[in-house]
Amino acid sequence: MMLDIIIIIIILYGGYHGYQKGLISQFFMFMIFFMLIFKGFYVFDVVKKILTEVNIVSKKSYIFIIDSIIISFFSIIFVAFITKKIIEFIMIITWMKPIDRLGGGILGMIKYFFFLSICILFLKEANKRIDLFPYHFLQNSFEKEFQFLFYQKESFFKKLKELYFKFYEL
Repeated sequence: MMLDIIIIIIILYGGYHGYQKGLISQFFMFMIFFMLIFKGFYVFDVVKKILTEVNIVSKKSYIFIIDSIIISFFSIIFVAFITKKIIEFIMIITWMKPIDRLGGGILGMIKYFFFLSICILFLKEANKRIDLFPYHFLQNSFEKEFQFLFYQKESFFKKLKELYFKFYEL
């Protein structure tokens, strides 16, 4: 019962935090990681080509590669920031800011529920091995939702849990 109240308070805080930030701002970090993963090599090649044309340092030095990586990283963050500001400006002009905030609140609650369920899952699994807390302390009303998310037959998190505890046993 006490854990249920704590979970609800944390999820409501996630909704409030998401409402304050808005949907677009919450996707900002996702946009940066998406661009780094999928377009990072392209940006790196463009920056590397520009640096070789400028001929500041030799192509074989480590400084050349480090400079290329740093410039690529900051240029991706800059492009994502400009994109976020343009989208927010369009939403303000079209009076869609309340929808942005409502979507941010919903996404914030989902995100906090997801992170909290991962933490509780790992805490329960660790508790089975080293007995940190009494068993009844970690029981809650959201047990079925957590199990639905994480105990599917071939779920990503089941594989992640197996990998985590393989390293734990080493």
